[in-house]
Amino acid sequence: MTAPFDDTDLEELLGAYALDACEPERAAAIDLLFVRRPDLAREAARLADAAVWIGGSEALEPPASLRRAVFAPATLPVPLRLVCHPDLEGRQTPCMDTSVMGAPDGHCACT
Repeated sequence: MTAPFDDTDLEELLGAYALDACEPERAAAIDLLFVRRPDLAREAARLADAAVWIGGSEALEPPASLRRAVFAPATLPVPLRLVCHPDLEGRQTPCMDTSVMGAPDGHCACT
C-alpha cells in the first residue's frame, strides 16, 4: 500500500494529469483533491484545453492552392552558373561540377 499523497505534490502533477500522463492511483488522488479544491479542477481543465489546442491530435491538410503557392518556386529551373575563384595564394581553383568541365584534361570551362 502506498502512502497518501501530499496535496502540494499533487498540485505539481496538474500538467501531467491534464495530459493523462499520471499513474492511475495518482490520478485518483488528484480527482479527490478536486473535490476540496475546485480552483485546481478549473486549472487542470484549462491545461487540458491548452494541450489539445497546442498538440492537435490530427494534422490539418492545407488547401491545395497554398501547397502549390509554396512549392511552385522550388520547382522552377534555376540556371547553374559556377565560377572558379582564386584560392588564398591566388591560384585558380578548378570548378568541381562536371556539367561545366571544358577540355578532357579537366580544366574548367569557366576560365
